[in-house]
Amino acid sequence: MGGQDNGKKSEDQCALCNATANSRCGGCNKVSYCTKEHQKKHWKIHKGECCAWKVCESPLLGRYLSAVRDIKAGEVILRERPLLLTPPKVTPPICLGCYREFNTDPEEQVEREYVEPRPCPKCGWPMCQQDECIESPEHAAECRIAEKRGGAVIRDFNVDHPVYRSIGVLRVLGLKDRYPEKYQKFLNLQSHVEKQRVEAARAADSSSLHSSAAALGRFGGEYPEHQSEVERDTNVTAKVVRGFFQRKDVDEETILNLISIMETNGHEIPIPNTRGHINKRLIGVYNNTSFLEHNCKPNCVKTFDMADKALVIRSAVPIKKGTNLSISYVDPLWGTNDRCNFLQMTKYFTCKCTRCCDPTELGAHVSSLRCQSLKCCEKTGFDSLVIPEDPFDAEREWVCITCKETHTVGFVSSIVSKIGKDMEELHEKFGDIPAMEEFVKKSSKFLSPNHFYLLEMKVELAQLYGRTPDEPLMSLAPRKLLRKIQLCEELLIVFSKIYPGYNRLRGLIIYELQAAACMLSKLKFAAGEMPLEKHLEELMQCGKWMTEVIKVLGWEPENSIEKQRADGAAQDLQILKNMVLSIQGDSNDGSQSSSTNMDDLDNSPDRESFIEEVF
Repeated sequence: MGGQDNGKKSEDQCALCNATANSRCGGCNKVSYCTKEHQKKHWKIHKGECCAWKVCESPLLGRYLSAVRDIKAGEVILRERPLLLTPPKVTPPICLGCYREFNTDPEEQVEREYVEPRPCPKCGWPMCQQDECIESPEHAAECRIAEKRGGAVIRDFNVDHPVYRSIGVLRVLGLKDRYPEKYQKFLNLQSHVEKQRVEAARAADSSSLHSSAAALGRFGGEYPEHQSEVERDTNVTAKVVRGFFQRKDVDEETILNLISIMETNGHEIPIPNTRGHINKRLIGVYNNTSFLEHNCKPNCVKTFDMADKALVIRSAVPIKKGTNLSISYVDPLWGTNDRCNFLQMTKYFTCKCTRCCDPTELGAHVSSLRCQSLKCCEKTGFDSLVIPEDPFDAEREWVCITCKETHTVGFVSSIVSKIGKDMEELHEKFGDIPAMEEFVKKSSKFLSPNHFYLLEMKVELAQLYGRTPDEPLMSLAPRKLLRKIQLCEELLIVFSKIYPGYNRLRGLIIYELQAAACMLSKLKFAAGEMPLEKHLEELMQCGKWMTEVIKVLGWEPENSIEKQRADGAAQDLQILKNMVLSIQGDSNDGSQSSSTNMDDLDNSPDRESFIEEVF
């Protein structure tokens, strides 16, 4: 397994000549050398093993990755191409080379980039008009299997087609037929077949579900439906693979295991179109990346390289040697009940990370409510919040941290359920800033300032202000600029507690923050309400934020909204530099001095030190 020492040499021996070593490899800290020359000569041998992690194993976590040296924030820890790529199990007919959807309606083709299908001359699967898709290695497995069967015929292109549920299994069987080593790696990944059976049986017993607790979050009520759907999918896929495609060499138990491995280890890959919209997704299964553990406050983030669908893992924060490497399997802005339900439904484990174990969620209070007791009615903010006595016991009461008054689960769930329904109705009005602000104002009487419903709305509002056709940023009123800045700052405080470091969400909000702060500073300076030094100081701060946006969102795929923001920030940074240099030149001509120098953004450690200060 990549990343593990072979154990043949002592740590104080040169990996090339066995002489006494005086330095270690800075990349992995796992091999030593007597001279730099020997390190260079050994690189051809060592480069395949040189990485900042190793695979470990424990009874509690199973296999996991641990840092073998200190890792700086933003470092690439792991880049890995997929063992398997497959469309999602629920999909209309798509090209199995480029994964674009088909539709024969010319108007929809223009609007949604649909393409005209044509049958693969070898197997009959519908493909797009590009010859390279027909010859794509990704399409080879189902092509060979269907060709042996006599071909696949798809006639209806406008509905989800059940035969596409089998593509993943057919592609695993393609590994079995032609790449047995990869097939064995796939089989060695974790499967939850037995847990799926147990959970399916539990879901069939409605008495095992707590109806009041289910209302505390978004996913509680979907639990039984999810399990019955898994069983239906497995039965349909088994019939298609064994019956239609005549793969009698695999029994239903094996097919169930293959499906479970894909569901347990699959990563959803969003693929943006040329306008940045996500209208197609893939599922990728990776080997070493599958050993990354989940944590609701992760120290790593993932992105995808669209060129070869490689999954790239980077450190979100500085990581000390010996620390377990983790990503989040769920949206970090969800509350504890939502996260736990989702993980139980899809990954079959109960998270016991520090955030889940803390009723306050590390002081962020993402699930907490405002106390409605008369004793606390005058208190605001975090002074009178109601939290669960035990986050892992859905039937335990909730208690106010100030007045200690207790509330039943039924009372708490009724409040959350009512606001949840209001939220659903509001989704039809997304883009209506006054309606969204009214929701925030009204719901804040009952919810923590950082409740997940309010966080979702604040993220939307922070990106909406200054982006509507009627009110672009250039014409946004100062009070609305201030509101945009306030929203961004509130969100960044929450992120620092539960989702710190380099990550996509922080990058998007910082982009909005710097745009509003820069505009407001210009307005104040032009109106004579801000001295030159203060103006330059604020512009420098905006420049630092821009450098983080460029770095973090620059990791995202081409055409994505995030990458567009990074490119926009790069242009804005150059404009800002020119503006600051011009202001400095004017002030120097007037015999005024300024200690602020925009070149510092390139010539000083600000890019890294500023980030570490914030984190």
